[in-house]
Amino acid sequence: MFRAIGKFIKWFLIISVSGTAIIFGVMAFVPGSAEEQAKIENCNATHGEIYCDWRGNLLDKATVDAKIAKKAEDAKAKEIADAKKVEERKAKRIADALAKSIKENKAYASVPKNRNNFARTDDEVGCGSTYSKDRRKDIFNAKYKDHRMTWTGIVVEAKANKVLLNMNTSFVQDLDLKFKKEGAGYYLREGQEITVKFIMKSAGGCFLAFGGKEGEILR
Repeated sequence: MFRAIGKFIKWFLIISVSGTAIIFGVMAFVPGSAEEQAKIENCNATHGEIYCDWRGNLLDKATVDAKIAKKAEDAKAKEIADAKKVEERKAKRIADALAKSIKENKAYASVPKNRNNFARTDDEVGCGSTYSKDRRKDIFNAKYKDHRMTWTGIVVEAKANKVLLNMNTSFVQDLDLKFKKEGAGYYLREGQEITVKFIMKSAGGCFLAFGGKEGEILR
């Protein structure tokens, strides 16, 4: 007959109430006799609990040590495997970000470039132009719209995702630029001079700023 000496055991009591079975779980501890308890305590004190079974009998130390070593090896292997997975995920994120950056740079590089600064642009299609309205529109669509530009100006108003720049001594904003990267304008200061690259979106005039998109701060 099995005796649960020195062990916790669980008893299950089934009570039927109006045809419904209710199960109760009870945890109990069977201490055993004084002699048996002394045997267990002596084994634990002499050899250590891990080398004694619940009856106080000495276990094979080599077997116990092998199990402990195996458990430690498994834990170490899991730790290494988990660390490897973390590194793999990190490497994948870096690779994905690099691939995305290369793709975006290639896409940006494929956009035609216009090297004109603000002054020349303004003289040709802006407030300083003497061309007719229709000619200014045609020139803008052909040479400026959806072209890469690089301008330097003074920050008039800065927001996290856009900036208004003044390109000359007037108090009128000359470029309304939305940034490519969210939050790029967060640390800008009014009055600060910056150089930006962007893609021209809309023409400006004497009272309307040029519109740009995909803006990036170069310096």
